[in-house]
Amino acid sequence: MKSIIVTIQENRYSFSPLITISEFFNVDVDILFLKDISQDLDDSQYLENIKQQILKSGLKVDNEELNIFFFSIHGWFRRFFLSTVYILKKYFPDSLFIAGGPDVVGAPDLYFKYFDILSIQEGELFLIDLFELLQIIEKRMIDDLIISDIAFSYSQFSRINFKTINSPDKFFSEKQTKNLYVIPASLLRSKKFLIDYYIKNSEELSLTESLLEIINCKINQIDDYKDIFKFFPLFPIRNNFYHPLEIVRGCPQACKYCQVGYFFGKIPRCKDLDILKIFIFYQLKNNKKHIRFISPNLALYFEKCSISEKIDQWIQLIEDVQAYSYRFQIKPEIYLGSFPSELSLSYLNSEFLDFIAKYSASKILTIGVQTVSKELQNFIGRYDPLGILDEAIDFSVKKSLIPIIDIIFGLPYETDSHRDITLSFLEKKLNDNVTANIHYFLPIAGTPFEDFEPSPIGKNDLKRILNLQAKGFARGNFLKQMSDYRTRLKIPDNL
Repeated sequence: MKSIIVTIQENRYSFSPLITISEFFNVDVDILFLKDISQDLDDSQYLENIKQQILKSGLKVDNEELNIFFFSIHGWFRRFFLSTVYILKKYFPDSLFIAGGPDVVGAPDLYFKYFDILSIQEGELFLIDLFELLQIIEKRMIDDLIISDIAFSYSQFSRINFKTINSPDKFFSEKQTKNLYVIPASLLRSKKFLIDYYIKNSEELSLTESLLEIINCKINQIDDYKDIFKFFPLFPIRNNFYHPLEIVRGCPQACKYCQVGYFFGKIPRCKDLDILKIFIFYQLKNNKKHIRFISPNLALYFEKCSISEKIDQWIQLIEDVQAYSYRFQIKPEIYLGSFPSELSLSYLNSEFLDFIAKYSASKILTIGVQTVSKELQNFIGRYDPLGILDEAIDFSVKKSLIPIIDIIFGLPYETDSHRDITLSFLEKKLNDNVTANIHYFLPIAGTPFEDFEPSPIGKNDLKRILNLQAKGFARGNFLKQMSDYRTRLKIPDNL
């Protein structure tokens, strides 16, 4: 059995859980690394370009074993990955094709035709169940199993307790060729996986018996499948796949253009502090000193406490990391408040900015605002205290920080007046030390705005945006997003 990851540069981090789980079950992992291509090509040229990339990759599969192609799909790459799976199924027809990711979760009906199994839940839970099932299939040496059997078997397996499976007949008594939604995974199986994982890797992760006992106790107390995230490993330890550490899932903002609050929930879930330290220490032990975080808002970590208490706990974590790093004579570089863990305006008081200025390895401070119009913020579901934005930027600059303001133009309900408020603010505040990341609205499946078209942007406003970019005060892929989004979201006609 082999896991084959189909990925591009932009979504490579999303496969971290798959590599971790494949490692645990001793399943080989291969990576088909492709490059995004121009949207100017017609569908035939587009398919041919992807086909040539696949042929040149040298990808080989053993037809005597089960090969599983995994996709994680964002709407921006819908056309690309649908074209890719179409070609792969021609060359490797006896393989299993599985898709997850934000676009699949938000619009599974678009993907039924192309994949054998869709994951419409958090990937860790789905993958634990899937690999448990595949291990059972391998042990029972069921050689004549066809792909539709596996898809049907998974749907049955995820409904029943692991210990009740005594006969293959429970799995394979029916045939079903249509694709299946994946229903919630077994919480017991996921908890067992986590406990076994930390026991198996206790020496590699330098876990003491007492710490291992504490972790196991916490895992046993999990009563909601969403809390599996809190204890799931932050990255694979055997493939040396280091990347920014995801420390928070869920977002209380629930902006209507963003999927995070609707898929992961409005109540933030924070990575367990002991688990976070274990993996930061493992990085340091392996001479990886750059420590970055993934969070919809850095300040959401250390939940249910005041800003002062959050800062105290962050400082304690940083001091623990620094103390541990002395053993290896390296100086850790901890990045706080910059992409991919920006800060919400709600937390940008002088105390938090002092903390960022003193402890962050980077002077960049990414501030998520999206629009400076209070009325438009209300329409899109954001409730930032815009009245402090000007002061927060000025204070940041005094602290030698470099603020970058995130802005989206073309949002639903955006008017010329809304856009003028934002552009006037940017024209007043942006300079060499204060810049903006400017984006174009993309309708994302599974959000309240999924069926909305971008609001039209007049020539004069477009000229103002381009002028900010020409001065070097604004960055981002605004023009590319504006020109490409319809083509990227389309399903090619010739599939």
